[in-house]
Amino acid sequence: KMYKTYQKHIQNIGGLKMLIGYDNGMGNNKIFYKIGKKEFTIDFPSRVKKINEENPDALYIEGVPYTFVEGRLAVDNGHNTKDDEIHQLLLYKGMYEVYKATGETEFDISMNCSLDSYKDDKGKAVKDKMTESLEIKIKEKYKDEVMLKINKLEVSPEALVGGLLCKLKLREEDVIINDIGTKNFSQLQVINGTPLYETSFATKEGMSKIYKGVADRLKDHGLASPAAVQMYFDKTSKGIHPIIKEVDEIILNYLIETVFSEIDTRLEDLNISIFTKLVFLGGGAVYLKRFLEAKYTEREIIFVEDGYFANAKGLYKRGERLFGYVNPVKKAGV
Repeated sequence: KMYKTYQKHIQNIGGLKMLIGYDNGMGNNKIFYKIGKKEFTIDFPSRVKKINEENPDALYIEGVPYTFVEGRLAVDNGHNTKDDEIHQLLLYKGMYEVYKATGETEFDISMNCSLDSYKDDKGKAVKDKMTESLEIKIKEKYKDEVMLKINKLEVSPEALVGGLLCKLKLREEDVIINDIGTKNFSQLQVINGTPLYETSFATKEGMSKIYKGVADRLKDHGLASPAAVQMYFDKTSKGIHPIIKEVDEIILNYLIETVFSEIDTRLEDLNISIFTKLVFLGGGAVYLKRFLEAKYTEREIIFVEDGYFANAKGLYKRGERLFGYVNPVKKAGV
């Protein structure tokens, strides 16, 4: 009923668009949008593969059949930024998922880029790639084709947009935002509300390499594959599998030797003060929460609520400001 009112209102005023916050990641794509005051999220793995048109999983994008079920994750393809065809196709897939959920075909998109991309060109290369085509024809096998349209698209730096959701008054704080992703950990210092992009940093290892590195050390514990290690992180973080003390000790030692040592070196380079707080977000922060708490016992650390979708939610909020957006459902009286 709410969405029918929304669609009727759009028709009456000539087509207000749906705003989506889009976190196009190396491991997963995360989407956040609203209808009225109700919030919705969508996520799916960042994998895509061109296939034979006879495949029942085929999603046709401009007449070319792809599957988003098979293929390597984006993190395994060797690229570092999102100005890449893989992420372009993932964006189209995400738009189609929102269309299936809402019936909307035109979108204002607030999307992410890496801190490195933002330092280089303010995300211009990513924006240019994502807006090469503003109208995209998509169809599922045995279903009607639909035309999806990008009305507006702006790019903002990940980590910062998610970090803004932490429950701190950033204009009064010295914080280092740590976005723990599939490819790497992004680190951005914000002092009195000012992000210091020039000193931002990305580690060499993210969750993907952690899964592989830990698996090599856990062969005797039934966790010899990266997939099994990821499952252990996932199930223990959700409390649906007991924590194995010996396994956790091995994981913590690995993290201290690799990722945490790299972070510590960077923190030393930044000459952080006694007031500096560490803010963590991203799907990896959910998995590593207990290990981060064990490591940083002498520093105030904050975990952004719902860290997995934090960047998508932050991008949505930034999109509201960038586009001067007012949720059309509110005008419809819903």
